[in-house]
Amino acid sequence: MHSSGRCFCSASACIGVFVSLIVGAIIGVLSAFGIISVGTYTLWIVLVLAFTLLFLVLLALLLAAITADSPLGSCLRGCAAILLASILGTIIVALVLSFVSASSLIAFSIVIAIEAFFFTLMLIALIAFISCILWTIRA
Repeated sequence: MHSSGRCFCSASACIGVFVSLIVGAIIGVLSAFGIISVGTYTLWIVLVLAFTLLFLVLLALLLAAITADSPLGSCLRGCAAILLASILGTIIVALVLSFVSASSLIAFSIVIAIEAFFFTLMLIALIAFISCILWTIRA
């Protein structure tokens, strides 16, 4: 079953990257025009979500290593790469965002767009991972 999990997450990763690019561009433009403002609370929420998800994925990797052939391990083999990359990207860009000055509007908007890209990709990868587990359990 691990190949079905791999294919499921590969397809959702391709779609997720495309959707995340669009969302990131839209949020970057809206931020540049001042329609969306990103404050300290937003940054903290993103960081807490990303670190919580990183902890849960690492815990899932540990549980999958302990159990032999589980749906969790099967789906992690296919989804872990995109999930970890999007989580780490979200954390790194959020930390960079905390140092970028809002006075440089273009740089700030670009970093906001990159953060929105990684955050959206993280959410899509999480949904794909949970869907893979549910699909594998049901089958």
